[in-house]
Amino acid sequence: MDAARAVYNTVCNSFSNPKPEQVLDPICTLFWLAMLDWQDDGVKIGVKDNKVNYYPPGEDQANKRRADGVGRGDIGYLLPALEKVRKFWGSDKNSHILEVASKANRMLDRLKYPYTPDKTIISCVGNYRRILQDVLDGKGGQPLTEDEKLKKQLCEGTLAEARGLLDKRRMKSLETLIDENQDIYLAYLFQQAQPSRMTSSYPSRSLPRVIPMAPPAATSSTGSVNSSSPQSSVSSSYALSDIANQLHPGTSPPRTDRVWAQHDADGNVVGYHNHPPGDDAEF
Repeated sequence: MDAARAVYNTVCNSFSNPKPEQVLDPICTLFWLAMLDWQDDGVKIGVKDNKVNYYPPGEDQANKRRADGVGRGDIGYLLPALEKVRKFWGSDKNSHILEVASKANRMLDRLKYPYTPDKTIISCVGNYRRILQDVLDGKGGQPLTEDEKLKKQLCEGTLAEARGLLDKRRMKSLETLIDENQDIYLAYLFQQAQPSRMTSSYPSRSLPRVIPMAPPAATSSTGSVNSSSPQSSVSSSYALSDIANQLHPGTSPPRTDRVWAQHDADGNVVGYHNHPPGDDAEF
């Protein structure tokens, strides 16, 4: 088992009071890493509420990280997103992907020094750099499932919207865009986790971009699934809070900021849900 996977497994499994797994959009993760170029030397990262946060160097760095419940092991949360980057775009030769991945790859080295001499973190960063180098070399692309194709399509919308924003003078605009699109990615995962509770007619407030949705199963007049009926493709936009309200009727405030991953016996992510471990709510 490589160092990056070991850190990831440790982060996900070592909390006596389970800290929810953090789920990151692959393209947003590339941009968060690329934006390290604009941070001070000695910056550390933490992953909170499914978003990467920067902690600049200073006397209060440790206190802020402790208050946010983040630690050095949070670097492990980057692994699934970076593995998706390689799988989705490893053979694409998409010029914009290559531009962002190249910068993210260079900036990863900035995460080594604040943790020196932590050999696990250094090895982890080295593994991430190899993953992104595969993307730059046109390696690692794999056939995608229909669900993965939809996720890739969603992520490429982020990429298109961010074109021209990877510039320090436009940092605030890029940060806002990436945060919004991370929320859209989570909304899509919520939607896929509970498709029976999502309908194209559900009223929504507009999001910056339409979320792709797999076609619902056709049903007969008795309410049973009719596998012989044709299915049409459906796209609908959902505000994140609307989705949370559907999944948690009457919950106040709705839990809109976290998604938990469901794993098989080998530790692979096989689905997502928005109930923490041990929650009695129906999945």
